[in-house]
Amino acid sequence: MGWSLVALAWCGAASTALAQTETELVFAGFGGTLGQAMKSRILPPFEKRYGVRVVFLTQETVNMVARLKAEAGKPEIDVVAGTDASHAAGEKAGVFARLDPSDFSNFPDLYPFAAYPDGVGVMFGIQSLGLEYNTKVFAQKGWAPPSSWFDLWDPKFKGHVVVYNLPAGYATTFLGLLAVLEGGSPARLDPAWAKLSSLVPNALAFVDPSAQLDMLFATGGAWLAFNGSGRVAALAATGVPVALAIPKEGGVLNPNSLDIVKGAPHPKLAKAFVDYMLSPEAQIQIAEGMLLGPVNRKVVLDGPITAQVPYGPEAVAKLRQIDNTPINDQLGTLVQRWNGMIAR
Repeated sequence: MGWSLVALAWCGAASTALAQTETELVFAGFGGTLGQAMKSRILPPFEKRYGVRVVFLTQETVNMVARLKAEAGKPEIDVVAGTDASHAAGEKAGVFARLDPSDFSNFPDLYPFAAYPDGVGVMFGIQSLGLEYNTKVFAQKGWAPPSSWFDLWDPKFKGHVVVYNLPAGYATTFLGLLAVLEGGSPARLDPAWAKLSSLVPNALAFVDPSAQLDMLFATGGAWLAFNGSGRVAALAATGVPVALAIPKEGGVLNPNSLDIVKGAPHPKLAKAFVDYMLSPEAQIQIAEGMLLGPVNRKVVLDGPITAQVPYGPEAVAKLRQIDNTPINDQLGTLVQRWNGMIAR
């Protein structure tokens, strides 16, 4: 799949010493509604503040690391936004730079989990992974909202359960969670595989991009799935009858990451951009536009958005945190096993 490039508008003369030496930032991020929110709500204030332009690239996150590896030593990209899986793949490939917290004024205000312990990358927003369900079907049948992760295996949903495929970030998180629920861990996945194989007969479809899952809910075939809170809220806002239920075993923290590319062509602007994305100003726009919960503890939200994203210390503390490092380290092998499982 080719890259699409959008050169955002030039926003005036340089107003800082930084902008006088670096006048362009190359940012690679999500497409779709998340990309539109970045271009319309989040990037323009940064451009105006520094008198620079942002060149915005979009591509599937799973392909992003391959490009960065090909450009190693002379990268064209400064900053990458991705999932925890693409972050882990990039770190393993050695294409992301280590961050010095002293370079970022907003680091002290972050939740402790937001800065990765290895010092490479930082989270800029979070979702709750929970159960997405078809509210129309549930109401028609007189069913209560789903209450457990194991409802996915309930025979009454047979033929109407949708599952994300590996290597989607939601699927890696779900695999790690299931291992824990079944008495294993992300490093010991056999209990999860045994349980997953029994889910295959219940599935309507195994999907890759989120748009496929959205379509199945919109057309009524999907009744139940696991999904991120932001994705569910965005689809519900279009009028599709869906809602998110947090299972009794707990929702799971699902992060979105920012990484500075090693050897970035515009290193000063790259650091300034990451710091800006972590500021209360940008975090509010990220919450309202991208439906991602803030990682800056000083952010104050109000209105309906507070119920659509993980917000506030109490809500965030309730989310399970699954360390998927062992899964991400062997993702290629796990994808092969996953594909074999669903093909049987």
